[in-house]
Amino acid sequence: MSDPQIIVNGQSRPLVGVPAHSNTLDFLRGLGLTGAKEGCAEGECGACAVLVCRPSGEGSRWTPVNSCLVPASALDGQEVVTAEGLGSPERLHPVQAEMARAGGSQCGYCTPGFVCSMAAEYYRSEGDFDVEAMSGNLCRCTGYRPIRDAALALGSPPDGDPLAERQQRPAPGPGANRPADLAAALGLLRDHPRRHGRRRGHRLRRRGQPAGAAFAVHRARRPPARAPHAVDW
Repeated sequence: MSDPQIIVNGQSRPLVGVPAHSNTLDFLRGLGLTGAKEGCAEGECGACAVLVCRPSGEGSRWTPVNSCLVPASALDGQEVVTAEGLGSPERLHPVQAEMARAGGSQCGYCTPGFVCSMAAEYYRSEGDFDVEAMSGNLCRCTGYRPIRDAALALGSPPDGDPLAERQQRPAPGPGANRPADLAAALGLLRDHPRRHGRRRGHRLRRRGQPAGAAFAVHRARRPPARAPHAVDW
């Protein structure tokens, strides 16, 4: 079994040691990729949007994903591109260049998320941009007009664009460490109990043990319940 990893902006980033509850946003920011922001932590504002390579027919498609909602471990083996991976100050991506030209960035907090959503539509539409593709992104400065102008000014990706060419190949399959079904998940827990550790206090039922026994032991360790209307001031 290979070590879990995510391909971020073309580089392999290991997931070893990353807590199972960590979302992709925190994982990326821990790598120093701070373009994606937490605006709502509910997937409503799009400030944390990044691009993920997803299957599409015989090829693939860059899809905007709210990284605050996706556990980092769920992207094992997948390819992710952040706003930093699209371009650099010295060589802007076409979406970034149009946003700068149109003045689409005001406070800048939402800009990386908008850029990723726009880039996904840029590679999907190839010149026929649908502004509804940005409906999941919010600008609290209410600067939507220049953002819209920037989107509608985009043409088609030029020949040799690496992200456009990537869409001609299939997307990565599920990571080697991602179970395909419940039986596979239970098999991983059985064969690698330390690697896929259980939460503290939880116990797996031993063979031959009554179904409620492990639960009963866990409940017995819980502190006694307080009075229904007890209030701590």
